[in-house]
Amino acid sequence: MKKLRILWSSNADWTNSGYAGQTDYIVKRIAKEGYPVAELAFYGLEGGKIEKDGITYYPRTASAYGEDAAVDHSRDFNADIVITHQDIEHLDPNALGALRRWIPFVPIDTDPVSPAITQKLNLAYRIVTFSKFGEKQLRDRGYHSTYIPLTVDTNIFKPLRKKEETRKNLNIPPDMFLFGMVGANKEWPPRKAYQEVMDAFKLFHDKHPNSLFWFECNQEGPGGFPIRQYAQYLGIADQLRSMDT
Repeated sequence: MKKLRILWSSNADWTNSGYAGQTDYIVKRIAKEGYPVAELAFYGLEGGKIEKDGITYYPRTASAYGEDAAVDHSRDFNADIVITHQDIEHLDPNALGALRRWIPFVPIDTDPVSPAITQKLNLAYRIVTFSKFGEKQLRDRGYHSTYIPLTVDTNIFKPLRKKEETRKNLNIPPDMFLFGMVGANKEWPPRKAYQEVMDAFKLFHDKHPNSLFWFECNQEGPGGFPIRQYAQYLGIADQLRSMDT
C-alpha cells in the first residue's frame, strides 16, 4: 500500500523556537511510523537541499515564510499533502492556492479571528488547530477543524517534586497567587502583548496584593519589550519573578 508522502513546513527542527520544538517531535515521529516525510525549513536552512537522519530538508526561496518554496519543493518530493506549522496571515494566497493539498496546523489566538487568517483558510484542504479555543473560534465562523494538541516529551517535561516543595525552592509563599507567562520577547511592538498583560496584572495586584507574576522569557533583549523597566514604572518590580532573578 502506498503511504502518504508529507511535506512539513516550519522552522528547522534544530533551531531554537516553539515551532521548531514541535517540528522536531512530530516530523521524526512521522518518519518513525514509516511515512515518507520531508521538511521545508524556511527558518534555519539556507542554500540547498540536504539529507539528515533519513529526512529530506528543503530551504526557503524568495519568501521569508516558505509558501512559494512549498510549491516547488512539494513537487520535487511528490508530496500528497503539505502541512504548514506556522502563523499563516502573511502567506501569499496565490502560492497556497497552487499547493496540491494544503493543511495548516494553525494557531488561532484572537477573538474575532483575523480576516487575514480566514482568507487563507478558505484555500485549505483540511484545517488543524491545536487549542480548544481555536477550534471553537473557527466553528463559530463556519469552519470545520480537527483539534490536535501540541506535543510534549513527558520523559523530559514531568513533575519532579510536589508543588509545595517547588514553591519553597523558588521562594514563593504557599498562599501566593501566581501568574505565569512564557513567550518570545523579540519584537516591537511586542506581538505577545507584554504591556497589556502587565497593565492587567497591575490592576489585579492593586486589589489582590498577595500575587506575583512569573515571566519565562528574555526580559532585556534588544528589540523586545523592556519588561523590567516597565515593571518599575508600574510599581510592580518586586512582584516579578523569573529563573534569572
